[in-house]
Amino acid sequence: MVIPDAPKINQEQAFTNLLESIAKQESALAAFINAEAEKSRALMLLYKGGRGSRTLTSDQLIEFQRNLSAIINTAFKTHMIIQSMLEMVLEASQRKDGTPLSIPVERILEEENPFSK
Repeated sequence: MVIPDAPKINQEQAFTNLLESIAKQESALAAFINAEAEKSRALMLLYKGGRGSRTLTSDQLIEFQRNLSAIINTAFKTHMIIQSMLEMVLEASQRKDGTPLSIPVERILEEENPFSK
């Protein structure tokens, strides 16, 4: 297998790329959690008889709750991994004298924030 050559970038750009990647992972996780919340809302409307003529049994609702618990647990673990990656990147971005590299965090923050909706 041939591994392509990595682009030649400086250290600050590498850290910026890593931070952007982490921000995108957080955004994707937020979108995933939001989609699961929408499914939960729709299911509760269905269970209460508010939408359509179908009703759910208690067993179906319990199964959904188990699945939702597993999804929330997975999302939490994923968030912890992302947080750990962020901490490692920020720690590695310190110069040997302890001063931070000048990483343009503002550019990352300008991207669409999924939590602002």
